[in-house]
Amino acid sequence: MILLSGNIFKRIQYAFIISALLLLLLRPETVSGSIPTLSLSPIIAPPGTPVTITGTGFPANKSGEAWFDTNMDGIQNASEPYVSAGTDGNGVLTATGELTVPGAPPGYYPVRVRLSVESGHLETYNLFNISRPNIAIGLSSGPPGTAIIISGSDFAPNESGWAWFDTNKNYTKDVDEPAMWVTPDENGEFKATLTIPNVAPDSYPVLVDLPNDGNNDSWTTFNVVSQFIVTPAGGIPGTVISVAGLGLGLGTAWFDSDNDDLVDANEPSVTVNEVNGRITASLVIPNVPQGTYPVKLSINNTVQCTVNFTVKGPSLYLNTSKGLPGQSLVVNGRLFPPNTTGRIWFDSNRNSVKDADELDKKVSTGNSGDFTTSIYIPGVQAGVYALRAEIPEGAASKPAVSVTVMPAATLTLSLNSAPAGTIVVVNGKDFNARTAGIVWFDTNGNGKKDNSETSVKAVTEERGSFRAVLTVPLTAKPGAYCIYADIPAWGKPEAWTDFFVNGVNPAYPGELDVSSVTPFDGAVYVHRLPTIKLMFNTIAVKGPDFGSIGLSDEDGNSVKVNVTMSGKTVSIRPVGLLKGGKTYVLLVPALSALDTKGSGMAEDFIITFKTRL
Repeated sequence: MILLSGNIFKRIQYAFIISALLLLLLRPETVSGSIPTLSLSPIIAPPGTPVTITGTGFPANKSGEAWFDTNMDGIQNASEPYVSAGTDGNGVLTATGELTVPGAPPGYYPVRVRLSVESGHLETYNLFNISRPNIAIGLSSGPPGTAIIISGSDFAPNESGWAWFDTNKNYTKDVDEPAMWVTPDENGEFKATLTIPNVAPDSYPVLVDLPNDGNNDSWTTFNVVSQFIVTPAGGIPGTVISVAGLGLGLGTAWFDSDNDDLVDANEPSVTVNEVNGRITASLVIPNVPQGTYPVKLSINNTVQCTVNFTVKGPSLYLNTSKGLPGQSLVVNGRLFPPNTTGRIWFDSNRNSVKDADELDKKVSTGNSGDFTTSIYIPGVQAGVYALRAEIPEGAASKPAVSVTVMPAATLTLSLNSAPAGTIVVVNGKDFNARTAGIVWFDTNGNGKKDNSETSVKAVTEERGSFRAVLTVPLTAKPGAYCIYADIPAWGKPEAWTDFFVNGVNPAYPGELDVSSVTPFDGAVYVHRLPTIKLMFNTIAVKGPDFGSIGLSDEDGNSVKVNVTMSGKTVSIRPVGLLKGGKTYVLLVPALSALDTKGSGMAEDFIITFKTRL
């Protein structure tokens, strides 16, 4: 038996290891010995552009597919463009053809490659930027018959598609719409010419579908203006209007009260003819109700032009369309009988009649029939109401304007009872939107904000909600108090709620502490039905505030949860799915759990996390 010395044995052992590594590197699947790299050329282009796919560092002699993951779900769908791909003996990846950029909205999309390997699949991707092609028109407005030149750029070179004027605004090319088949040059540029059809004055889309795959790749708008002009565009019955036109010939202009395209006996009309290429005439607006009516021009019994005229009458205007009970509204009246006395009133029961118990106010119009006054919103339920005018009193016409009465502002608390020093989350709802103010703990019970009282600033978001964190003053003795919110900060609180300070000893400093929490504070992409777990540093028991452990969303809405305790762990799980893409706040009061000595946490434990979409 031959015994080897320690040094010789180690040398032989190293030789075996080196040989094994060399054999591993020489295997066909690891010939590249590097991380796979996927290359795209180009990496930014419009729909219809061919993309060349190459790569290095892949397993050798493998096959698979490359595809445009347009819905970004990581799965190859039947509707997504794809090509076959494979690697040679050196791990170089090539595709059997070019991948065509699909007609998807502009943005970044993954181009994925998936190869079959012994262990299953190898997949990687690179991002491709689908760019938006551009079009411009030489004229942005004009009458029917105008020829416009469309210039396109950044389109897929040498592809073809349609440019058209979308007469019916359905964003689809219809057979009767002016259109032109265009093909960009190698720089992705083209020019097209369209003639504006005989359509009513309005703004119309000019669209390009290139390549011709049913997707609108670029668009702009063209404003069709009338050759038929009515001045003024609105007025009261009896107003004399001027009718003018260009290049229209002999015809009839009339006020089409019933919009039936026929000149009726009771409708004002006039025969018009060109003089020096123009027509001029006048019409008197008949006694019709308020509204919008067409003034039309008919040539050879065919309506050629239409312009709308707005018949005006007495009307009311408010400085704001919504408010809270008690809020003052500024009311402006126009086009009422001049120098006349009447009244306005808040139609609380929505019956269009002035009832004895409804808030009203006397008004008088000036020489022009206008007036300005104010009236406050009475204490009615939230909803839409009418503010009406009756000038003079007893008049048959009672013009109205709508006002939305918003719900009264409210406050909710994460805790309604706690010891001094406790942190309380205050959620406000239905306040004035985007408004700053203060929230305070009314220590002396006078309903006013005193300098010595604990307060925080709060700003409402667009829906009138806010969240603030307020600490119960350490000097507050056990008893009943109020928490107030003055938003906007004008010295009068809009909402308040009761709070009770109890006599529980908060055990400062608390010896119980949270060792870990899942999900962690600030976590994102959290499942919508999570189990939130808190691990304490020692075995814990339920404390007096165990039932106050709460979860709420970023809008201040409380979430119903099931809370359990076992050993060192507290588990919190929502009863139903959380909303996607929302930020949630978990509040664990300091005395919700105690250690075996009866000591709680030094302060409330709060974390936030955001759910996945």
